[in-house]
This record gives sequence, C-alpha cells and structure tokens, in this order.
Amino acid sequence: MLEPIKPIPNFVYRCDSSFHLEPLKEMLTESERYGFIVVDGNGALFAVVQGTTQIVLHRLSVTLPKKHRRGGQSSVRFARLRVEARHNYLTKINELALKCYWDQLTNKPNVAGIVLAGSADFKDQLQKTKLDPRLQQIVVAVVDVAYGFNQGLTQAIELSSDVLKDVSFIKQKKLVSKFFEEISMDTGRFCFGIKDTLACLDSGAVETLLVWDKLDIIRYEMLGANGETKIVFAKDGEEPKEMQEDKSEVKDSMPFIDWLAEHYQEFGAKLEIIQDSSAEGSQFCKGFGGVGALLRYQMELHDDDEESGTSDDDLSEYFGDGNGKEEEDEYF
Repeated sequence: MLEPIKPIPNFVYRCDSSFHLEPLKEMLTESERYGFIVVDGNGALFAVVQGTTQIVLHRLSVTLPKKHRRGGQSSVRFARLRVEARHNYLTKINELALKCYWDQLTNKPNVAGIVLAGSADFKDQLQKTKLDPRLQQIVVAVVDVAYGFNQGLTQAIELSSDVLKDVSFIKQKKLVSKFFEEISMDTGRFCFGIKDTLACLDSGAVETLLVWDKLDIIRYEMLGANGETKIVFAKDGEEPKEMQEDKSEVKDSMPFIDWLAEHYQEFGAKLEIIQDSSAEGSQFCKGFGGVGALLRYQMELHDDDEESGTSDDDLSEYFGDGNGKEEEDEYF
C-alpha cells in the first residue's frame, strides 16, 4: 500500500471511468510551508498552511478586561491592570509562536514565512514590539481580518495568497541564481543531469535538489535476459531502447519526479520544485535538463561509458532547445 507524501486535505468520492489524481498532483506543485497567527481580543490561533492543507497547531482563548469609567480613584489601577493583561497576552503569543514555528534542534524556522492577521491593533503591537526578532525576520505579510480563530484563518489565507505567490517566486529565483553562480565560479558544488545528480544523491553530497515541475521523464526498472535489474530513463510515451536491443522486460515504471518526491529524504536532501515562469527558471529547465542540485561539498564527477542504464546523452534531444537538433554533452 502506497502512502501520499503529504496529508490529503479533503475526501472525494466519485464513480467514474477514470482515476482523479488532481489532489495528488497538487502535492508536487506546492512545497512551501507558511505559518499563520490570527490574533484578536478573544484569543489567538496558530496554524500552518502548505498548498491546500491547513493544520491548526494551537488555539488560545483569553478574556481581557474592557475599558470602562468605573472605579473613581481606582480608575488608574484598572487601566494599569488592563495594560498588564494585554502585555501578558502578547508575551504568551510570542512564546507559543516560537514553540510552533522555531525548530530548537536546528535553530532555524520550520516555515518559509509567517502571516500575521487580526481585527484590532494586537497584530501590529505583536509585530513591532512583542514578536521575537528571529520570527520578525520571516514575517511576509500583515493582513486585517474581520473574524478570529478558524474564520479568520480562512480569510487571512485568501488575503495573503498573492503575497505568498510572490514570496515563493522570489525565493525560487534566488535559488536558481545561486545555482548559476556556483557554475560561473566553477566551485564544484553543483551538478546537473540525471546521471550526475543521482550519483551525488547516492554519495549523500546533495544539499538542495532542483527539479522542473514539468519534467516528462519516466524511470524504468528493467529485468534483462540474464536476470539482472537495471534502471533506465526515457521520455514519456517512448519505449526504452533496452526493450528492443536486449529484450529487457519492464518490472516497474513511474515518473522520475514522483520517484524523487518519494525518496529524496532518504538521501538527506531538500527538494525544490522549479517552474519555468522566470528567465532563470526557464534557463535551468530547458538549458540544464530540469534536474540539478546544490552540493554540500565539492564533487568530482567522472563519465562511465560502461555504466548500465540510459545515459543523459540518450535524452539530449528531449532536453535541447526544442528544434529537434542534438545538444552538446555539456548540458549534462
């Protein structure tokens, strides 16, 4: 039994003649995880949103003293108690935010960004004075909502959707630019092409794995006539040449991007899905085959003509400039 790489956000029951895989495909197109803090005078909600999946981490309810004119000479004391209660409330929110969005083991945030939402001035005070400086650096949006708790979370997601898309777009451009910078400086801390990337994955050298979201390559497990199993790759819709040359049989096949999504954590790597919507992304996807990686340390990669399986040269026509001509081996 196969388990999806992320929780499925909704239940769908359909009687149809085909399988509906749209929810599963969405898991591969959105990997950013954002934290949401919805705060008002009644309480605070802490949640994470990843694609279409929403997970509530904590819910805090509070009863704060209201403004009033009672007390006479004690009015100053009532005002002081009110200010103290608000201070303690915001301090508690900061403590919970650190617990929810900061990883103590790695000393890094566990989300790509934080969205603050609220209907009063609580969110502004939280951002300016009460929120931990480490979390202030990753606040990507502050939005006004008319509700609190779950209704406020839904409204905050709608209001910040454009901002989060821009953040993801900018982050992707910086990541690909860093990849090109490593190439231009010839640091050796990079690789591209299926063969070299898999070799670096096997050695544990890959820190960040970069994959084109429209990568149209199938990974085949082939059983040869001598009983040996080998891995080959071919463009979707085309049979591997091994089926014709040595009568190999297909034991299993699946899209290469799906295989990477299932197994990248086994190699201690981080997976980033790259789109060709920017100039940098288009150059990476079409000029470098749509598969590459940033490495933890320098690697020397050697060509092995005797290596079993389909080489990157066999896919050079597919990864070329689209005019049907073969590209140079440097693309891999």
